[in-house]
Amino acid sequence: TLIGLPATGDIVPADDTDRAVRLLGMIRDLIDERENDRSPASPVILLLDGFGAFRDLYEHHGPDTGMFTALVDILRAGRHVGVHVVLASERAMSLPSAIAASIGETFVLRMLADHDYGMVGASADMLRTAPAGRAMHLSSEREVQFAMPASAPDDEALDTALAHIAQTLRS
Repeated sequence: TLIGLPATGDIVPADDTDRAVRLLGMIRDLIDERENDRSPASPVILLLDGFGAFRDLYEHHGPDTGMFTALVDILRAGRHVGVHVVLASERAMSLPSAIAASIGETFVLRMLADHDYGMVGASADMLRTAPAGRAMHLSSEREVQFAMPASAPDDEALDTALAHIAQTLRS
């Protein structure tokens, strides 16, 4: 997992509401501090994998925690103060316009349904025969290859490779 890498805060499952609320609150507070301070600061990156599930949990159906609104606020204000969000969404329709408007860069990986490509402004056949990890950077229309840190796609090989990377970065 990513938790062993240096400068990784934590991995919070979306359904762990208390920890997720605290994390987003902490990031919102950090943005407020940085907006007032304006001195150079290290970048902060929030990775949100499975955005569709997060949206399903918190936009309309979940507990009224303000988490979805907090994420929209972070997307709008964070980039200008070095707080960035990387969203991974399994469905093209899971990104509402309030969030899509705040996304600076979009990469499209292979999708299950051809109609999903059209919803993000991409050609349905652009990645049909592409290898795993190949993506299209939408604004430049260039292909990008995302690499895995292990030659085998199984969890054990990935964990071993990430542990090796973490050790290398610490030395």
